[in-house]
Amino acid sequence: MPLRPIGGRIAGNHASAAHRNPVEGGSGHGVRSERAAFQARPKSFGAITSRAEITKAKADAEVTAAQDKVALLKARFDVRRAELDVQKNALVGTIDARKNDLTLDGAKRGHG
Repeated sequence: MPLRPIGGRIAGNHASAAHRNPVEGGSGHGVRSERAAFQARPKSFGAITSRAEITKAKADAEVTAAQDKVALLKARFDVRRAELDVQKNALVGTIDARKNDLTLDGAKRGHG
């Protein structure tokens, strides 16, 4: 029995048929033969490949989106760090300036 295409996978269809086969030394009456009939679905390799490519493209898009989110968070973090460094510089400058004033005052008192 030939394989019949039915969409991409092979499906078993168990069929039993009575055959009158002459058997050597016997009448051949009532001899039964069991055969499995298989049907194959016609799904082209191209269709399967296309489906796999679509799945891969979706996964790649999700990875790219996640990478973009990470890059955005990193950029925001870098901006915030730079803002804090600028504020720190202003404070360090003020603190150093005050230290210098105190050093000058102490030097004047000690020599005055």
